[in-house]
Amino acid sequence: MEKGEKLPTIYIPHGGGPWHVMMDDFGADSGYIGLAAYLRGLGAEFTPKIESILVISAHWEEAKPTLHFGERPGMLFDYGGFPAHTYKLSWPAPGNPELAGRAASLLENAGIATGREAKRGYDHGPSCR
Repeated sequence: MEKGEKLPTIYIPHGGGPWHVMMDDFGADSGYIGLAAYLRGLGAEFTPKIESILVISAHWEEAKPTLHFGERPGMLFDYGGFPAHTYKLSWPAPGNPELAGRAASLLENAGIATGREAKRGYDHGPSCR
């Protein structure tokens, strides 16, 4: 990548709870069908080009930006009262401690103090059935 080259940035809200695995519960008129199609389209377009994905989550409150340095993050289910199958989701994407280190260095060089951790899992949002 050339210095100054811009990377694609896409904001993808994951919706409330495990909605993405409850299509039958919401029905065809819920609007989620269109969002699911949009996300599949992004996957088809970008999957061959992706080396890493940087996920920024507002679900994780810390005193300073904290980066995950784990190699095999698990899943974090921060919702309750949904069907049992919604707590069995997995997303076996590996972590990238080297990239996390680069991101931490960029933030710190810009005067932004960061924290590090290696135990917290992925938020339930990016999971798939």
